[in-house]
Amino acid sequence: MTSISGIIGNGIQIFATDFITGAIFRCLAGISIGFAAVVCPMYIGEMSPDEYRGRITASFNIFIGVGGITSATVGYFFLENNIPHSWKYLYALGNLPFIVFLIFYCCIPESSSWIEERQKKKSKEISGLTEDYLFLLSSSHILMA
Repeated sequence: MTSISGIIGNGIQIFATDFITGAIFRCLAGISIGFAAVVCPMYIGEMSPDEYRGRITASFNIFIGVGGITSATVGYFFLENNIPHSWKYLYALGNLPFIVFLIFYCCIPESSSWIEERQKKKSKEISGLTEDYLFLLSSSHILMA
C-alpha cells in the first residue's frame, strides 16, 4: 500500500498542471514515505537477530542519510546542466525506491509477532466457536426437555 500510494503520488506530480494538484499528491507521496519510515525499522527490529539488531536498525538511518545526499547531488546535476523540466525527472526518479520496495515486497516473510498474533486470533475464534456450539447444544437440550 505504501509503495502504490507513493508511486501514484509521485506519478501524478509529474503530470500536474496546477499548484494545488501537485501539492496534494506531494502530500500523498510524503505520507507514504513517512509510513515506510516507521514500518521498516520496526520490521527490521523484529526480524534481525539479537546480536545484530542495533547495527542493522542503524543502517536504515544511514541509508536514509545517503539517499538524501544522493537526491541533492542528482538535483544539483539537473540544475547545473539546464535540463528542461528537470523537476519532472526528479519526481520520476523518486518512484525508484517505491518500485524496488514493491518488487521485493513479495519476498519479505511475515514477522514472528504477526504470525503469533494471527495464531492467537485463530485459537480465540476456534474456542469461541466451541463455546457457542456447547451453548447451542445445552440450550437445545433444555428446549427438548
